[in-house]
Amino acid sequence: MGESSYIETARIIISVDSAGRTHHGSPPLLPPPPTPHHAVADDRPLSQWLPCPAIGARRWRHEVGRPDRWVERLRQLSSPEANVCHAYQILKTGGLKEENIVVFMYDDIAGNPENPRPGVIINHPKGGDVYAGVPKDYTGDDVNVNNFVAALLGDRSRLTGTGSGKVILSGPNDHVFVYYADHGGPGILGMPNGEFLYAKQLVQTLEKKYSGGAGYKSLVIYVESCEAGTIFDGLLPRDIAVYATTASNSTEFSYAAYCPDDDEPSEFHTCLGDLYSVAWMEDSETHNLRVESLKEQLERVRNRTGTHSHVMEYGDLDISAQKVHAFMGTNPANDNITVADLRVQPSAERELPRDTMARRAEEDRRFDLIS
Repeated sequence: MGESSYIETARIIISVDSAGRTHHGSPPLLPPPPTPHHAVADDRPLSQWLPCPAIGARRWRHEVGRPDRWVERLRQLSSPEANVCHAYQILKTGGLKEENIVVFMYDDIAGNPENPRPGVIINHPKGGDVYAGVPKDYTGDDVNVNNFVAALLGDRSRLTGTGSGKVILSGPNDHVFVYYADHGGPGILGMPNGEFLYAKQLVQTLEKKYSGGAGYKSLVIYVESCEAGTIFDGLLPRDIAVYATTASNSTEFSYAAYCPDDDEPSEFHTCLGDLYSVAWMEDSETHNLRVESLKEQLERVRNRTGTHSHVMEYGDLDISAQKVHAFMGTNPANDNITVADLRVQPSAERELPRDTMARRAEEDRRFDLIS
């Protein structure tokens, strides 16, 4: 499929993934967050607590994916790494150039001995493999705060490790999309190596990237994590051409989706995705993104997420009037779908709350005690 000159202006994808990484030593503990009205009780079995997830994209795309561990006694883990891989497939199908897509993911799911389908990752009970063909720009310990910031800024001199060296070299005419899925807590996003990406640090990076309009024309960031609202609420300026949406507000869990007993393939004992993430991705791959605006997608994601968590928006809200196509491309097979066809039904699958960084750290500590 040939690329239009408009598609060529899209630059980044970034996704981060660290959900299931086993911590060594004593992990940092955070003050426990307020318990939302829909949260499960504290005495619920350990296996019922789920972690929280990141991705980014000129129709540069910059993606970062978090690892999920497959542990015999703690199997009910969501899979942001599956989200990241799925997001890459959507962007690639949408016409984005390979050199404009940067993927961060820990990459410990497909080849894990506990994976019932070796070499395969799925993000839907009846979905196909989303892992095949995903570039491994930054994996393992190369998925860290320094490299994420360097890639987003387009600064190769800051990179460390053995990654591909790809960064977001966007300019004043480029649209940038960033998708980030990982753990979350008040003012922080997680990384596989145990580091935190702080809200202030992320916002300062976006301000530096904008550089008065030299770094991009507009940037959209989708964040999947618990308490994700704390990353932007009261912090993200409205004059740097950034539009952000989050899976949760500042005080609540985000939710996993396609969990055991939800028509999931019987060999799986883990959640296959996260509700906000599968909502925007399944919307993107089934609709004409040339006619659907970011605001329309937001409302459909809110509709599907329902009351489980509150999908929020921040920053320059005028950007939400732009078409999704400007940031993600679109599948040509959907070109005949009209606005009237863009309908999303409320979610029917059973969702489970994803825990915060503090809950995940406490789970790791208790797991070590019983191991």
